Formats: sequence, C-alpha cells, structure tokens
Amino acid sequence: MHEKVAASIPRAFGMVKIDSIRYVGPLIEHVNNDVKVIGQDGAYSVSLKKGSLWLFGDTFFGIFNADRSFNYKGAVHNNAFYTEDIEATDGIAGIEYKKDADGFATYLLNNVESENPKKIKLWPGHGIQIGKKIYLFFHIP
Repeated sequence: MHEKVAASIPRAFGMVKIDSIRYVGPLIEHVNNDVKVIGQDGAYSVSLKKGSLWLFGDTFFGIFNADRSFNYKGAVHNNAFYTEDIEATDGIAGIEYKKDADGFATYLLNNVESENPKKIKLWPGHGIQIGKKIYLFFHIP
C-alpha cells in the first residue's frame, strides 16, 4: 500500500465518532422470510431516492427449524433486496428480495452463458443512483 494512503487511514478512522450502538435483532428472522434466506455476507447498502438497495456477496438459503437450526439448500454469490424503510431504528421492514420461480433468493446479476458460476463469481462492489438510473458495480476475483 502506498505510504501516504496507509498513513492517512488511522486519521480517517479517528474522525468517526460512534454515539451509541443498539441491538435490534437478527434481520432475516424478523421479516417475512419467504425467500428462505438463512445467512448473508459482504453487504453494501445503496441509497436510492425512495429507499435503499442492499447488495450481498454470498446469500445462503434453506429452511429454519423451530429450534433455530436450519436445513441448508444452497447459495448464490450475489443477491439483493430493496426496502423503502430507511430509518431502521427498529430493524428493517418491507424487504423485497430478488427471487427465483421456486421462491428462493437468486442472483441479482447472472453470469453470461459461457461463464461457469462455480468458477467465475460476480461480487457486488457498490452502487449509486444518478437521476432515474441505478449503476451497480461488480468485480470478478
């Protein structure tokens, strides 16, 4: 890493002041989990004019059991949900996932036909809304 950039990182983090932290519960168990999501990672939230779009690296799906264990069914390497609830002090409501015909969470961006999704992963990077268009950025590791 370039020395100037490395030297500036601690100062940048030092400017962030956290007033408080409050646990509002697990996100995926407090929503109508009709897409059968059991876990996610690599989240980015993209501010939109009327809500936010959440992008995820891995999305794991299956069925939760009464004892909070789960039956794993599969995973996708990029998924998203949309919500108009941007205040979120009591969790996030009104979540609408991208899902397939069977009701499971599915890819936001599919690989092209010649790409094997087990070998070429399309990881979300971030996004921005400019006017009426939403630009999403993905990378291939």
